[in-house]
Amino acid sequence: MRKALCIGMIVFVCVGLVVSEQNGNFEIQAGIDFGSLLGGRQREAFDAFLSPTPDSYSVTGPGASIRYYFIDSLGVEVSCMYLPVSTKLKGYEPLRVLEAQVVNLGLSARLKVSDTDISKMFFDIGAGLNYSFLEYSDEFKHMVPELYEIKPSIGYYGYVGSHFYFGKTMYMGVNLVYEYCKGNIEESAIRFDGKYLLFPVYLGWHF
Repeated sequence: MRKALCIGMIVFVCVGLVVSEQNGNFEIQAGIDFGSLLGGRQREAFDAFLSPTPDSYSVTGPGASIRYYFIDSLGVEVSCMYLPVSTKLKGYEPLRVLEAQVVNLGLSARLKVSDTDISKMFFDIGAGLNYSFLEYSDEFKHMVPELYEIKPSIGYYGYVGSHFYFGKTMYMGVNLVYEYCKGNIEESAIRFDGKYLLFPVYLGWHF
């Protein structure tokens, strides 16, 4: 399944680059996601297993996305994120407990709010579905060896943000993203969901 998703993204990029030669509405972005695991079964499970209970769970990982605007202000996007989840507790070293690989597919809208000779600025909003591959970290597996496998499942996401151009084709942006990432515990009906709040900072290229 992961190979199929990667192949699908490559095909999407190639098709977008060909189409963008005619209308110039194709974008590629890459950056770093900062944020935290706010709640859900994922946080409840780690709170129950770990002692002392962590104050919070931080997330920092790379991400990339591609967008194609079929009209000037509305388009489709595909993005991938790697989200390692680590504990935060004063006086203790961070412990990585979970690794999430998330693929998003949805719609993206942009609104131009400023256009000068020096730069352009856009307001962004988007939403869609995600598909999450969740896996316990090796460190956590050593602490709790008897763990069931987590099967991937479908969730959803949404974001708002802005980006500005500092050249004709290059831009920088930041978003506020809510990701509801869900998995299913093998051999049970337990939904292993997590609620993430992320702040991606990224560079982008317009073709």
